[in-house]
Amino acid sequence: MDSGYAAAGRASAWRSLRMGTWLGWQIESNWADLRVFVIYAVMKPLALTGILVVMYAAINGGSFGSSILTYRFLGNAFRWRPWRSPWPA
Repeated sequence: MDSGYAAAGRASAWRSLRMGTWLGWQIESNWADLRVFVIYAVMKPLALTGILVVMYAAINGGSFGSSILTYRFLGNAFRWRPWRSPWPA
């Protein structure tokens, strides 16, 4: 007979989860409109990559013959350091 209580509990938990997710999204996106936030989230990495390519081209005189740009870009993006463990000892 406590199925009514269980259903009410599930509904309350679902409502809390939904509202918490909505509030977290609003805080993380700084209360911006969804379209504006998605455009910003996509354009920022693309713009930074474009700036990096332009800087590399300026330093190398426009020569993209070697693969050092790929090596440096991926190295900075992932920064895998085998001598530094991400977990405490």
